[in-house]
Amino acid sequence: YDPDPVDQGVVMESRMDDFGYIVADECGFELMDISTSGTLVGDGDDVLLGPIPIMGDPFNFYDTDYTEAFLSSNGFVSFYSDDYNDLSNVCPYPDPTYPNPRIAVLHDDLDLEPGIGTAWYEYFEICPQQGREDDEACTIIMWNQIGHYPGGNGPWWNQELILFHSTNDMVLLIGAGNPETGSSSTTAIARDGDAAFSLTIACDEEGSIPDDSCFWIWNPNVVATEATSFSALKTMYK
Repeated sequence: YDPDPVDQGVVMESRMDDFGYIVADECGFELMDISTSGTLVGDGDDVLLGPIPIMGDPFNFYDTDYTEAFLSSNGFVSFYSDDYNDLSNVCPYPDPTYPNPRIAVLHDDLDLEPGIGTAWYEYFEICPQQGREDDEACTIIMWNQIGHYPGGNGPWWNQELILFHSTNDMVLLIGAGNPETGSSSTTAIARDGDAAFSLTIACDEEGSIPDDSCFWIWNPNVVATEATSFSALKTMYK
């Protein structure tokens, strides 16, 4: 499979946005297969699935608490129930046409082909993967056997999002098998249409999302303290 050539894209120039989200230096998390233990969300092409309940503490994203999320078969999670399920990624985020709160694990024209791909979620009172706090709860949202459209042709891979409930950190994981390696996709977060409140890790850049990619995004409400102000963090990470 040889993806069509695309214009040169973007690889993260800054590890921090104006809100204060930071992409950590290291990310040692691994994909977990929750397809036998979690709750089935659904399948399909160009569909927004959910709601996925966020149990326990709500998840705080850009200073707003959310108690449910919605999974797009095109590789992103939205906190807006009427989000447009656009199959074309925007490079870089945000999308001013659809200014909705999103976490794009791998936003592209993807397909959870019925009979092959499925979406799942699972809540853990104590997350099986260690975040910044001990015994922290988490929700894992998984795209299982997802592929580029049409998904029945393969190849397929798994990807998932971990939401930590105390720190409100996020972990974006893209497993092995994506043949485009970032050449026509976007991996990013965004609050709305304001570019200052978005953080694009990579988009439309071949090789920027290799097999088993891992991105740990820290919420600034835990990172920043009196000893480490936002201005100090920006000096460190910009």
